Amino acid sequence: MNYLRKIAGGESKKKEESWRTKLAQASDVLEEPENHPLRSYVMSVDTLCGREIDQKLYNGWRGKPPLFENKKDPDKNFKAMCREGIPQALRSAIWFTSIVRISRPYQTREETDAFGTLAKVKALNHGWEYVLKSMFPDESDKERATIPEFGLDPQEIEAMVVQDHMMDDGKLCAKGVKGVKALTLVLYAAKENLGIEYCPLLPDLTAFLLSVMPESYAYACIREMTNSEGYYFPMSKIEHLCWCKTFGDLMKKMYPQTALAMARW
Repeated sequence: MNYLRKIAGGESKKKEESWRTKLAQASDVLEEPENHPLRSYVMSVDTLCGREIDQKLYNGWRGKPPLFENKKDPDKNFKAMCREGIPQALRSAIWFTSIVRISRPYQTREETDAFGTLAKVKALNHGWEYVLKSMFPDESDKERATIPEFGLDPQEIEAMVVQDHMMDDGKLCAKGVKGVKALTLVLYAAKENLGIEYCPLLPDLTAFLLSVMPESYAYACIREMTNSEGYYFPMSKIEHLCWCKTFGDLMKKMYPQTALAMARW
């Protein structure tokens, strides 16, 4: 009887290991050694303007998760370091994993950190290509994509796109044109695929994301933010007005001089 139990237990263990292996492969959870390249964080890239990003790390930041080892309160340490400034090289990875940590509270820290590593690049790029293919069956169809208004005045959209991102020293910038195309595709997908109709903050927020990450990551960030119970941005006119009123009241109370300067401007 003990012999049979031993065999049964061995088979059960093998099945469990096989199941875990398949799940890890399907979800891109790493089983490689600690020093495997895929465990490293993705580095930031400026898709919007094509500027070079400083890839240096400093102030105790690590190039791969976990950021902190043998710390009693990693969240407290993380907040303190963020207030001092996230290195430009890690902003894509840290911003993305911070969003995922809120939108997917059921995941372990290791699973969430994996979203910021090279192991997830292929999956995120594939997901973005699938979204593009569903909206634009033919490559030439991308030319018809336009930036949705999201409740903004069309002139504000034009000013943001042309003046803020397409011009350099008063001239049309080739890198800026390429960046605006990326901005257009992500915002168009946010409306058509995620169903966002009203969100005045989204165009500027998306441009901010694209300044440190590729299209696939910016879209994934927006998707995770819309799936979260937390309020990353208002998606109705009433919510937007409440946000603006609250922001104005807080500025007057906490920073009265800045509030006066903003009112004059």
